[in-house]
Amino acid sequence: MLIPLNGDSDADLDKAISIAELAFGREGKRVSAGAKWVPDRRVVNLKVPETGERVVTLLIPTDGLYALFTEHGPEEFGLRLEKAGAQLVPYKHREFAAAHSHDDEITSVGITLEGALSEEKVNRWLGPLLASKGQDILRTKGILNIAKDNRRFVFQAVHMLLDGGPDRPWQSNEKRQTEIVFIGRNLDRDELTAGLKGCLV
Repeated sequence: MLIPLNGDSDADLDKAISIAELAFGREGKRVSAGAKWVPDRRVVNLKVPETGERVVTLLIPTDGLYALFTEHGPEEFGLRLEKAGAQLVPYKHREFAAAHSHDDEITSVGITLEGALSEEKVNRWLGPLLASKGQDILRTKGILNIAKDNRRFVFQAVHMLLDGGPDRPWQSNEKRQTEIVFIGRNLDRDELTAGLKGCLV
């Protein structure tokens, strides 16, 4: 995933990291070797063949600073960036702990709730919840059953950064219910469940 940066400060990079964390939680688009790709805010699943051409051409719309995020280390799949035949060297490089690294303090709380939710009540509950406890709530994702809307509402959050919107219509053979998963530290299941129930119409 390639994200343009406003500057070269740690704050600029941290903002890009937050965007990337959300994007890696969504389904990406597939790109095969030999393709030309205009980067956007979607993760690309690059199909790298064992033999033959292993090049993807990035069509960068404007000059500037960009952050490149990969799920695996560049050395694992021989990543090399070039421009006009010359290798590009990263201005900064940062590695992250694997998402499956073990931490005894981190737990998850999954909640399933029947009944329709008030969109206004959800906004009044979820926004302040993440704002006040976002340091402990590492990831949040869910499918919401919003009253008077025939579409699922899908969202994800990383700490306090929330992203979501209407998704596909509910299917006729699909049970309309809300499902939310919180991942983090010091999670209070009863408190989270009560907060969600308070959003019912």
